[in-house]
Amino acid sequence: MSDTQNNQPSVNSVQDLFQNAQAAAGKSGIGPQTKEILVNNLTPVTAAGAQGVSSDALSSDRAQLIVTLLDMTSSMRPFRQDVIDAYNTMIDTLKSSRQADQMLLSAWTFNTAPYLLHGYTPMEFVPSLNKTSYKPDDATALYDAILHGLIGAVAYGQDLRNQGVRTKITYIVFTDGEDNVSRSTARQVHLVVTDLLAQEIYTFVLVGFGEEGLAQDIARQIGFTNTLQANADAASIKQALNIVSRSLIRNSQTMHTSGASNAFFS
Repeated sequence: MSDTQNNQPSVNSVQDLFQNAQAAAGKSGIGPQTKEILVNNLTPVTAAGAQGVSSDALSSDRAQLIVTLLDMTSSMRPFRQDVIDAYNTMIDTLKSSRQADQMLLSAWTFNTAPYLLHGYTPMEFVPSLNKTSYKPDDATALYDAILHGLIGAVAYGQDLRNQGVRTKITYIVFTDGEDNVSRSTARQVHLVVTDLLAQEIYTFVLVGFGEEGLAQDIARQIGFTNTLQANADAASIKQALNIVSRSLIRNSQTMHTSGASNAFFS
């Protein structure tokens, strides 16, 4: 399914990977409710999120999959260039790290719909964010966007594991507001996230820009266990993404995740 970055995964091939990822007797895997929620959100657009390089392109039998989901709603418009600059600095930091050869990054933006910037790409080839790819507008379909991105994470991660690659998946959401237009619910996202956390290969991170307590409130609703709260200004946005990049590098040194609250940032 993922021989090259340009191969478009089919809906059927992604469904097959969901089947492979289901829980077997005595093992952790996605349960029937999680599978149903993911399948209900599965379209050719969301299946494209499972794009990525094959195991032959990796330098070892380990891969750290990173998903970034970046708020592109109208309230982020005043910080458009700040976000672009901070995001590109974060990417440059990851590219220059010793762990870069084990990292594969997939990037999304979202407002009323999610937009895939690129599938799972080796760090050296990850493109920069710019004013064409980041144009803040419209409302916040946060829950829909999270589920859309998770389809690719579950499917591509399973594809690599089928090829004998040990995977660790870090899913990072950057947002400045609560959901207000999703068709999906917080309860559905919480169920899927809780199911995936039980596999002990997923880390879920919520970075909130704005009012105090925003990140914690959203994370509580959707089951994310790691939060970072930052002000909505240029310096704070830059600092927050710098903290995320350092945490990604530090956490890449182990293949195990911790269920402890905010362990990602410790």
